Amino acid sequence: MRQQYELIEMPQETSDRDGDLKRRGFLGLAGTALAGLAFGYIKRRIDTAGEVLESIETFGGNQETGGEVNGILLDIPVLSQWDSRWAGALLGYNSGGALSTIGDVGCLLVSETMLARAFDSNTAKTPLTIQQTLLDADVFKDGNGNPNAGFQRYELAERVLGFRREATYGAYNEDVPTGVLTVVRDTLTQGKPVLIEVHLTDTPLDVTKPSYGAHQQHFCVLTGWSYDTAQQSFTYIFNDPWTGTQRILDESSFAHKAYTFYLYNQPVDFAWD
Repeated sequence: MRQQYELIEMPQETSDRDGDLKRRGFLGLAGTALAGLAFGYIKRRIDTAGEVLESIETFGGNQETGGEVNGILLDIPVLSQWDSRWAGALLGYNSGGALSTIGDVGCLLVSETMLARAFDSNTAKTPLTIQQTLLDADVFKDGNGNPNAGFQRYELAERVLGFRREATYGAYNEDVPTGVLTVVRDTLTQGKPVLIEVHLTDTPLDVTKPSYGAHQQHFCVLTGWSYDTAQQSFTYIFNDPWTGTQRILDESSFAHKAYTFYLYNQPVDFAWD
């Protein structure tokens, strides 16, 4: 039976993190992982621009709430599992039929590709090249060497891809506690991305809260967070491979929808200098 939740402590950072963050573009409040951005304001910025947000900056005040607008965003371009270059390719050892392609069920593979490209700045990597690497290493086979359709042995996949996980957290029957969200934000503030699993309802990341108990797997890459000083509320920014867009959820929805966090000890660039 799965534990209700698990939290592994992260090692404390001993470098001059505040000074480094100021040089790298951190625009939050001093000392802790606090930053601000209104959900509606940034969502409109993304939608009207029709492209991934290039940066989250201080705009001198939020026009909708009057709050200060600050935030953190990592430079991880979004990839879509429905990209025509790989959407129709079979995932793993699937032989065809329903729910067998990267487009159908390739959210983890595409999320892994986003992380792999960010960790070594190699934009030549695609879900097809990453999949071939995993196939060659028997990641899509079970412990007895039998083909395992589209399912991965993820810890083996991490080793093969060179991902260095430093903590894991899972909340399966409750909203994610605020203390864990603080750890997740601090990880992002250090420039380290987080792979997340989220609940699916009728559409991925539908803001309608699902019933607990039926956890449908959908992987995304968490790339940023923000804090609205007027509303005193956080929002979370992530790359969704299903929609192929950068998306945002307020903290209440995010705490209810997200249920597994994989934290990596591999800093990447911020989306601004």
